[in-house]
Amino acid sequence: MNVKYHPEVMADLRGAYNYYRDIHTELGTGFIEEYRNALAFVKSDPMVMHTFYNNDRRVMLKRFKSFAVIY
Repeated sequence: MNVKYHPEVMADLRGAYNYYRDIHTELGTGFIEEYRNALAFVKSDPMVMHTFYNNDRRVMLKRFKSFAVIY
C-alpha cells in the first residue's frame, strides 16, 4: 500500500512530538513509535477498520487517544 500524506500531517506530528517531548523525553519518542505502529497496522491490512465518515477509516492511537491515523 502506498501512503500519501496530507500536507499538514508532518507539521501536526512535529507539534505533537514537541509537546509530549517537553513533558518528558520518552513521551515524545513514545508518540512517534505509536504513530509508526498504527501506520504499519494500516499498511498490513487497510480494510480491517470500519468506515466512520464517507469512505474514511481510522486507527486510533492507543496511548495517545486524541490522535488517529485516518485513511
